[in-house]
Amino acid sequence: MMVQLMDTKAPIITDIQSTSNHRLVAKPVLRHPVARPPRQTRNAAGSRYLVAIPILTYVRNSACRKHSSRHVISARHAVIARRSSDKGTLPDDDSSQLLSFLSALDAGEFDKGIKALEMRNRRLKWEQLPERLFMLRHGESEGNIDHTVYSIKGDSQLELSHDGLRQAREAGSRLRDLVGDDKVCVIVSPFERAQQTLLCLYQGGFPEDQVGQLRIDPRIREKEFGNFQTAGTVAALRIEEQVVGRFYYRLPNAESCADVLDRVDSFWNWLLDSSMLSTDKFGTCLLVTHGLTIRLLLMHILGWTVRTFETVHNPGNCNHVALKKNMDKLCYELCPEESYPPQAPWSTLEIWIRLKSQHASPETRARIQQLETLPDSLLTHPHVAGELDAAKQKLVRECSKPYTIVDYMMLPKPTGPVSSTTMHLQPILERLVEGHGLGRLAREELLAQAGKTGLQISDIHSIDWLGDCVSFRGKQLREQR
Repeated sequence: MMVQLMDTKAPIITDIQSTSNHRLVAKPVLRHPVARPPRQTRNAAGSRYLVAIPILTYVRNSACRKHSSRHVISARHAVIARRSSDKGTLPDDDSSQLLSFLSALDAGEFDKGIKALEMRNRRLKWEQLPERLFMLRHGESEGNIDHTVYSIKGDSQLELSHDGLRQAREAGSRLRDLVGDDKVCVIVSPFERAQQTLLCLYQGGFPEDQVGQLRIDPRIREKEFGNFQTAGTVAALRIEEQVVGRFYYRLPNAESCADVLDRVDSFWNWLLDSSMLSTDKFGTCLLVTHGLTIRLLLMHILGWTVRTFETVHNPGNCNHVALKKNMDKLCYELCPEESYPPQAPWSTLEIWIRLKSQHASPETRARIQQLETLPDSLLTHPHVAGELDAAKQKLVRECSKPYTIVDYMMLPKPTGPVSSTTMHLQPILERLVEGHGLGRLAREELLAQAGKTGLQISDIHSIDWLGDCVSFRGKQLREQR
């Protein structure tokens, strides 16, 4: 096992956990529960019996996994087993008491107690978790300023640029003020640019002496884009990606966003469980990772849909997103005031707004009327049904204009399915910029243009939130709910 050392005082990066005084301690990782040997009891006559299933543990696990009562009933035959070599038998009163208890358990007499224990266990788990989490993107790297480097150098080997080193030191100074006197747990991606970012955080003043645990975790590495990325090949594949969808598309020898979500889900669940088992209580947990990984972690933690995830942009180099623990709801929530910049994650959403003042062409209307007069036997044919759907989609496009909602995450969210009737239109108008393809413009520039479209609520017929990725019929199903 390789341990990287900067001096004799402390390991900077290591694959094993360290104690509070930075002495390396190799700790075995318990990946699966280990079955304990059966507990033996002895009656007055000296006969030994096996309690093969600890009752309360079995009941607790059954409640967690929503096992049905038949599992408890079958436990009656498994709870007590006498060794074949033993001559004694379980005393009759002990056996009857146990069967009576199992019958009461099966009847649900202990359900309230079990639920109370589960809730108490959940609260204890959350009390042990860090009060807040900072998810920091690495500093500017070689690949951020020269995309051709991906064709000659592995993504995991890219290092920070000169500006990236400076950004990381400045981030260390900012985080020092936020962390205060907290004991800190640091988890870092194994990619070189992330590890260099952590080292520069220390140089900038991040309190290394308050780091009680340091861990490298490959599950929070960058998305795998392929072994090497040549400019021409990537450009062609990007076109294919737009058709399939960014979240699900997998480049050759690479991962999709869905693949990365699976491993960050595993990481998050491990973080919750390991915090519960740890004897140390950390006030702050710092993740030094990558922009896309941060977005997918937020998707899992905050319950974003795929559509919401795709509206959110990566944080800037050495910017961070802060989450704060809410013990009333037992969850983590965004904390914009402790993020940098102090705002919610930047997001933009492209939509189409159908206007009452804009009309479809006579040709499109005539084509729809022509198709709708066909017999039902023809209208149900896939080709005819597809042509009619495309014609209706075209009609809506001809009556619509493209717009982009800026700072989309700050919109009040609807309580039901998203449609033009479930969202307040005024906040949307205040964030509208006309046109599509504006996501790469600076945030400040887009905010300066927002709300100046001249669009009136009275002219809005409906809003198409889904664009060309869903058919006209699919959109109608959502509107009709």
